Amino acid sequence: MPLIVAVEQDGTQVAHLTAVATRVKAELRLADSMASALALIEAELPDVILMPALLSTADELALGSRLRDLGASAAHVQTLTIPQFEPPAQPAGGRMLSFRRTRKPPPLPHGTPADSFADQLTVYLERASAIRQPPRRQAVSPGAFDPAEPRFVALIARLDELAQRA
Repeated sequence: MPLIVAVEQDGTQVAHLTAVATRVKAELRLADSMASALALIEAELPDVILMPALLSTADELALGSRLRDLGASAAHVQTLTIPQFEPPAQPAGGRMLSFRRTRKPPPLPHGTPADSFADQLTVYLERASAIRQPPRRQAVSPGAFDPAEPRFVALIARLDELAQRA
């Protein structure tokens, strides 16, 4: 199961991230600060690290430095900024709604739909998986190698010569 580490403190955003992780069938580990995220990364390398849009420069540098220090073992790790998700729907009202003046509800800022972010996250998880597990080469069938074939005779003779030296 793919692993996602997310740095997020807002409860509403965390609820959306949990729903997204469930949709993409990934394990989500939450951190409330970059220090705790780095501790999670030390425990197990994730496939994707989700970061807030307003991450401090010092935190970005700390994460980048740590991933560089890990070298090739962290080559598959993808980073992605957490978007502002759509706000929750406003309740319709209550019993006294019929006595209120009809006012338009205040406009809410538009956010990213969780489904759209889940689709984007799926692409990042697939990319991490492809880097972690490169495609296997097709094995050569035994009938493809004939030691009597002229192009292999010289190669086999050279291998025998090298084996005798050792």
